[in-house]
Amino acid sequence: MRNCFLWLGVMTLIVSSFGCGGETEDVNPVTGKITYDGKPLAGARIRLEATAGGASRVYSCDSQADGSFTIEAAYSTETKQGAPVGTYKILVGKFEKDESATEESDPDADEAAELAEVENQQEGDDVVDDAVKSQINEKFNNSSTTPLTVEVKAGENNITIDLKADGTGTVK
Repeated sequence: MRNCFLWLGVMTLIVSSFGCGGETEDVNPVTGKITYDGKPLAGARIRLEATAGGASRVYSCDSQADGSFTIEAAYSTETKQGAPVGTYKILVGKFEKDESATEESDPDADEAAELAEVENQQEGDDVVDDAVKSQINEKFNNSSTTPLTVEVKAGENNITIDLKADGTGTVK
């Protein structure tokens, strides 16, 4: 009986070491440029969504004025630059607040609300907010309609995302 408890204790330790070990997750730098109809796309939210289920961690960033971006992974104790090796759908959203919405906004709260809404989104659902208007084709912001994918490999990953108003795009 004593050996059963010892064995159970050892197995519990082994299984718990696999738990939420995202803090030790190996990530690879993912940088690049994004354009929309040939022009740099500033202020776009770029998210990588794993195509093979698993963790729901969001690897994301906002593009700069020149369209450059660096994907980040936020953990409870730190933020790392990049994403783990794997295949990802690329989701891109760029929204303009409706001028008729007069509420004061908190950028951190807005981002947290957007991420929560995306995480709760069912496949095929569109993210809809009456006070927000999309500035690019909405097809890019939906995991079931985005035509964009990327393979993150070990080491440096530099990609170019070229979006078109008609909902087509390429990743190189």
